[in-house]
Amino acid sequence: MKLEKKLEIKNKNNPCFSCPIEQECCRKLKSLRLTKSEYLKHFAQFQEKITVQDYDETCIVSSREGEPCPNWSGKKCAIYADRPVECRIFPYTIGRINKKYNHVTISYHKRTNCPQKEVLTMPDKELKKIILRFANNAFGDKLTFKVKREGTLTKWLTTLKQFF
Repeated sequence: MKLEKKLEIKNKNNPCFSCPIEQECCRKLKSLRLTKSEYLKHFAQFQEKITVQDYDETCIVSSREGEPCPNWSGKKCAIYADRPVECRIFPYTIGRINKKYNHVTISYHKRTNCPQKEVLTMPDKELKKIILRFANNAFGDKLTFKVKREGTLTKWLTTLKQFF
């Protein structure tokens, strides 16, 4: 089954629409990594509702004061069928991006309190394909890419950085 068809089916049966908690997802947008084109298409018009951290090839958007994503309308996503890559891969999150010379390493992780994360989890092979498309859109096709899952050590180092 093609990826687009799977996403269409997932849209109709999306358990997020009835989620009972508000966490760092659509309902409390924090640190959503976007390509520049995703930002321009879905978030540029909401400048007053978001903060933007600009990186060379990507940016990270967060809602101001823990508000929902500006594309969250009522109890659903207004751009669900065409949502950004990091939204598509939830409950995974794109982690560190390390660009060195002509090589880019992108890590991902699944640290979330989402009660539906086991239902939403996709196979690593499919996830890596989607992240590679993100990389190509962000950095172009002249670089080489590696996608890897963050290990436990990376998780603990990231946690420790919050305290120092």
